[in-house]
Amino acid sequence: LSTAHYREHWGAFIDEFKSLPSRSFDIRGFSTTLHYVLKKYTWCIPSFTQNNHPCISLFEHSKITAAIAQCIFDFYSYNQDKFHTHSTPSGLQIEIDDEIYPLLLVGFDLSGIQDYLYNISSANAAKSLRGRSFYLQMSVEALAWKIINENPYPASPSHVIYASGGKFYMLLPNLANVRDFLNNFYEKVLDDLWKKHKGRLYLNMGAIAFRYKNKMEKDAPNIRIEGEEENVTIGALWDRVFVEMTSREAQRFRKIITSKDHFHKFFEPSEDGGDAIVCSVTGEEIEPEKGYYVFNEEKRDWYHKKQIEPDIDYSAIISEEAYEQIRIGEQLVNHRFIAIPTARTKAGDLINLPGGTSIHIVREVNSYDEATMLKTVQDKIDLVEMPPGNRQALGFRFFGGSRVAILENHKPATFEHLAGYGDEKGKEKYPFKRLAILRMDVDGLGTLFRYGFTEDQQASDLASFSAYATFSNFLDLFFSGYLNTLREKYKDDVNILYSGGDDIFAIGYWEKVIAFAWDIREEFKKFTGRDDLTVSAGIELVGAKFPIAKGAEIAGVAEEKAKNHKILSANGVEMKKNSVCIFGVPLNWDIEWKDVVDLKNKLVDW
Repeated sequence: LSTAHYREHWGAFIDEFKSLPSRSFDIRGFSTTLHYVLKKYTWCIPSFTQNNHPCISLFEHSKITAAIAQCIFDFYSYNQDKFHTHSTPSGLQIEIDDEIYPLLLVGFDLSGIQDYLYNISSANAAKSLRGRSFYLQMSVEALAWKIINENPYPASPSHVIYASGGKFYMLLPNLANVRDFLNNFYEKVLDDLWKKHKGRLYLNMGAIAFRYKNKMEKDAPNIRIEGEEENVTIGALWDRVFVEMTSREAQRFRKIITSKDHFHKFFEPSEDGGDAIVCSVTGEEIEPEKGYYVFNEEKRDWYHKKQIEPDIDYSAIISEEAYEQIRIGEQLVNHRFIAIPTARTKAGDLINLPGGTSIHIVREVNSYDEATMLKTVQDKIDLVEMPPGNRQALGFRFFGGSRVAILENHKPATFEHLAGYGDEKGKEKYPFKRLAILRMDVDGLGTLFRYGFTEDQQASDLASFSAYATFSNFLDLFFSGYLNTLREKYKDDVNILYSGGDDIFAIGYWEKVIAFAWDIREEFKKFTGRDDLTVSAGIELVGAKFPIAKGAEIAGVAEEKAKNHKILSANGVEMKKNSVCIFGVPLNWDIEWKDVVDLKNKLVDW
């Protein structure tokens, strides 16, 4: 950008900043809102331009610097005698005692997402999948907000380093009451997950205390982990957190299993079998003490029932959980805002999420006092045009699949319509009727975390919290934001059902989905600007009434084939991953896929 562009950009930022006092804020709400205003205007400005790799965002670098400073200040407040200052030619320098570890890197990972998402029958699947996908994404996001809002010390979204694909990582002060808060928070979430989902979803947590060296050295390890004797790189720090989280994965629900209240539920039969009522969406038994919903064909609506009644069509019965997710899917159609409420927020119809969290998909309500209001980005980001309320926090978020294929009657398209069948007037859409299920994700993200974004897999000074935060934001921007733009080309034939982190699950007319997958691959290649960061995909063609869970499973097997695919290039170099598997055949995107497309074009012409 030229100086003139920067000046114009700065003017727009100042104008929006000056407009904020028209809203009602407290300190918490103002700091959060300022976070998002800065993100809007500085996410793509480089933080440093005096080298060959101006790849770190000014916004992400600023937010991480602020988070570290806040954490060290909170730690200092209780450990002032461990901090020392002395004069240097460049000014005062602060040093801390060697045994002090003021920073805490905390990671959370919601596991079981894939199995939970696809554990669904074909009945009402189109309505349920969208709501279920959103439920999973917001479950993780709401947990991060709960830590931000209820942590013993002031926190903001700036403390979140990485949030993508069912995971989030935060920087917090390494203080006893923070650790106690996290442990209590974690136990409550696990208990709630068990009650709601009976072990289908599980939250892993890992926390590692660390410090930086007092005197930082270029191209040398500068991080010391508590309990270890040697300095390490930031990649090794991430490894320790991964190991900590994995160790909990191996002991799922340990405290719940061994508790008196839950032991018998875990080890004794949990379902009745025989003539028990089964949810037509998930295929799971509905507990007798819980109610269920029945669909009335005449009135085209769901009705809640407390007990079994004669002459009910059992194929149209769904659980309360499935009904809520269908309701979420309906509310999401072209929605604009998400509210994360507090006790003072006068919003009904809340969607309850694990860990005592809740959200509200904004329609019409009198007041959103003290809520965090997040605008779902469709095009322009305007933080002032939000529903009213006092002491709010204003922000925005990207949501992959924010729009869906809509029929002429303004209702979302069914799987039958997406497969090419006629509309409600009997008009045929396409002659060859098949749905394609697409599963796709980025290859080798673990290597990027370990080595810090270098292509030679050597530890580098490019590895930093600012770099990871920038990378997280770019992933979210592409897979949750730009993917919606790519889908517009196929808006009547393709729906994105899940897009979180680097993972995509889409469904639609077979021909359009194949083209959509290629567009994603080509645009992602341009977006990254490097050959070692690739995507692999699995595509499965099924009939409109084929069980969606089975189709997703087969597409997952195809995706795994693509990730394991290897070929030799013309100069004898082995090329791995970077492939698509369709009709059971894995094909390298750069070489084999192009040959297949050329052959297809010739066959069509002939």
